[in-house]
Order: sequence, then structure tokens, then C-alpha cells
Amino acid sequence: MQSAHLTAHLHHCRCEAIWLFDAGRGTAACAGKVRTARLQREAQLSHSFDTSTFAPASYPATGLPAESHLCRPTWQTQGTVMIDVHECVFRFHRSAKTPTLMNQLLALLDAEQVERHAQPRGSRSEPISAPGCAVT
Repeated sequence: MQSAHLTAHLHHCRCEAIWLFDAGRGTAACAGKVRTARLQREAQLSHSFDTSTFAPASYPATGLPAESHLCRPTWQTQGTVMIDVHECVFRFHRSAKTPTLMNQLLALLDAEQVERHAQPRGSRSEPISAPGCAVT
């Protein structure tokens, strides 16, 4: 078995602030993007940190598509988001769903600078290339 693991570190997000500090709305937006990418949403979880805990109005959010996972912690005061999307991909199946989900989240958050990575996982000897993402 093999899989595709995509990550992005977004700096200076220009989206509406609500997507960075409101855990409920941000998590709902992620769930909508999971459905739009034609992944099967199973569960989601988020937690808001208050200003006395870590950074003001930050939250981690996790989505569990049946195909694997989506994690998205935010740092609202810095306009920073990290996205981690993983989808199981079997030997003869290279899905465009994971890169579609990543691209939709990137469009929603509208960052000035994005560092993207694609990491093959699993035992297959040839590298994975997920459509729309460069393997680094």
C-alpha cells in the first residue's frame, strides 16, 4: 500500500479573519471543502484556545475523511496556518482528491506565501506524484 501526504505552511493569510479565529466556522469550512473534493467526511474536531492559554484566538482543527485525515492548526495573530492532508492511495489508483482539497483550502485562506510539500508514504519503490503538487 502507498499513500500521498501533502503539507502546506501558509504565511500572512489575507482571508477573512473569521476563518483563522472561529473554530466552529473554520471547521465547518473544512468539512465543506472535504465534501467538494469528493472525499467522504466521517468526523471532525476542533478546539479554541483562549488568550490566556497560547496565542489569542488560535485553534487546531482535524477532519477525518474516510480516506485518511486533514489537520489544520491556525495562529490568527500571525496570519499563519499549517495544513496537513493525507490520503491512502493504492498501487493502481492515484487520486486527484487530496490535491483538490489542498488547493481549495489554499484558495480559501489566500496566503501571501505558501510552502508546499508532497511526501510519498508506503512501500512502493517508485515515487508518488499527486496531481497539482510538486514532490520535494
